[in-house]
Amino acid sequence: MAERRAPAALFAAVVLLYLSVPSAMYNFDGVACAIAVELGDLEHLVHGNHLAYGLVAFLWCKLWWALGCQWRAVYLMQVLSSILGAASVAVFLRILLRQKIDPWLSAAASLGLAVSALYWIWSVEAQVYPLGTFFLMLAFAELTRDTPKPAAAGAWHAAGVLGHVGHVMFAPAAYRFLLTSRKPDVARVARYGAALAGIVAAAYAATLVCIVRPASFGEFRYWMLGSAALGVDKKFAWVGGYSGEGFLEWGMNALRLFGAGPIVGGGLWLLAGFGAVAGLRRHRRFAAGCLFWLAGYAVLYTCWHPGQPVYRYSDLAPLWGLIALAVEEAQALRRVRKAPTLALAGVVLALGYWNLTRVVIPNGMPGRNEELQRALWISKVTPHEAWVIVDDIDQVYVPYFGHRHPLNLRYFQGRPGALRERIKESTRRGQPVYVVVSELQPLSQDLLDGVSMRQVARRGAEVVEQLLAE
Repeated sequence: MAERRAPAALFAAVVLLYLSVPSAMYNFDGVACAIAVELGDLEHLVHGNHLAYGLVAFLWCKLWWALGCQWRAVYLMQVLSSILGAASVAVFLRILLRQKIDPWLSAAASLGLAVSALYWIWSVEAQVYPLGTFFLMLAFAELTRDTPKPAAAGAWHAAGVLGHVGHVMFAPAAYRFLLTSRKPDVARVARYGAALAGIVAAAYAATLVCIVRPASFGEFRYWMLGSAALGVDKKFAWVGGYSGEGFLEWGMNALRLFGAGPIVGGGLWLLAGFGAVAGLRRHRRFAAGCLFWLAGYAVLYTCWHPGQPVYRYSDLAPLWGLIALAVEEAQALRRVRKAPTLALAGVVLALGYWNLTRVVIPNGMPGRNEELQRALWISKVTPHEAWVIVDDIDQVYVPYFGHRHPLNLRYFQGRPGALRERIKESTRRGQPVYVVVSELQPLSQDLLDGVSMRQVARRGAEVVEQLLAE
């Protein structure tokens, strides 16, 4: 009974914590997805790298709008992330309890997961990672049983991959769990693989036939590449590659996962390392599975965007699992029952307070989001029918928060004449074009050489200029 009540209580506490401190960081991908949700643009909701997230977000928002809640999509998607993040914490607690780890220690480690800086930040943002990680945690829960059901584990893992394709790197840990279960036969492993591959393949095939419907192999390839082909030329580009610099970036990110600085992060990593060594004696199957989990993801993310912290969102669950094993070992070594758990609880509370006051609350202040304030300012000093030249995050902020039409510079690079013609055309139709001059990159400035401008408003170093037809 405690195995069910404790996770439910923790879920309620964590989801209330997350919902009480909403984010105003509004990352690019979340806002872009919110735009597609509000437009009902299914083709742009099914991304090749995270197939299911946009559709889930769309259905989630549609449900609340049907019930009379008129919140904008980005806010409803933040609520969805908070619920998924808290649900993953609850599942994690249930997993630890099944390992016969002390309930109070399990609760402390699970709360540690919830308040770790990276996990907390992205559990209150509109983003893809909480969805895939939730299903991955369900796969983890199934695989840690003494006799897991391979088809069920494969299905949960497939749902995680549809949440984000990077979760395919969980496969080594999954196979390790299956091969060390009470019935480690080839047929069970094959059923897991068939469920995983079959569900993912069927979902992609259905999406291609029903929604994307590419007109050529080139369009199919571009959609499948997803984030690896974001350039205007739609060419494949792997951002990263194995290198000493990439490993250093990956390592520095590892020290920041927990928050409160690299010294605290390094200490918790050392504790997890001790837990891995100790766990291989007392909880061999669980500890080895956590190590395979971390290693599998490291293979990918040391060479793909190694400096991007958000890809490490799911690393925190196996890390806190190993930390729980370390504290359990300390209890046995010292022959004291409560002191190590109380010490961990103290660390978790201090970590949570630090991350709340130094990271989460500041991220929830709209005034600290300069890009958001610029978009709101643009909406005040330009007419409703205006087009605004945009780049970087303004590509989504200006249309979503500023309610102005975006004229994206990335499509005019190397074609200054085409941009000038576009400005003339808009002006002739009574749709004025504006630009925030200080935000232009040097290459973008070259596109506007020879274009007349009239200053409309100034805010510090930023100037809104109206572009005039020649």
